[in-house]
Amino acid sequence: MPQRTSDLARLVRARAVAEEAELACVFVHEDLDSCDGADYPVVHRRVQEALRAELGNAHYVLAVEEMEAWLLLFPDALSELVGAWKLPAKYRGKDTGRLADPKGILMREVSKGGRRYRESDAPAVLEKAVTLELHRDPVGSNRSWTRFGADIETCCRDHLKQPTRRR
Repeated sequence: MPQRTSDLARLVRARAVAEEAELACVFVHEDLDSCDGADYPVVHRRVQEALRAELGNAHYVLAVEEMEAWLLLFPDALSELVGAWKLPAKYRGKDTGRLADPKGILMREVSKGGRRYRESDAPAVLEKAVTLELHRDPVGSNRSWTRFGADIETCCRDHLKQPTRRR
């Protein structure tokens, strides 16, 4: 991992130089590829410490299972993006980090009417959640989503010296 984090830090710094930008915060996203459990904080801490040692202002965004677990927290954003998409009631209000195969849930159950969910839809769903101001009030829970929000607040407060916008 030391080589991986130093390579990443070199790329990030080179990009900042190329864009003549000050490096305020770096967010590194990765999927855990397993449900939330005892290994999540161990993996997160190990990589977070390596990134912080290399960059100082890095935040490791480790999505439990996969990023699609976050999308299940925003059923209204899903439906707003594609009208036929509906999150079944059995998933509403759940800890989406403990659901096996959230991508499969989106493909087989949420988008069974109309266009099927594709991985490339994820940014648009999250953008819709932010536009509709749903991102602060998820329908359910997910430890990695909560941590991501806390990291954004930390970045704004400590590195950008600005508070995050509240509704």
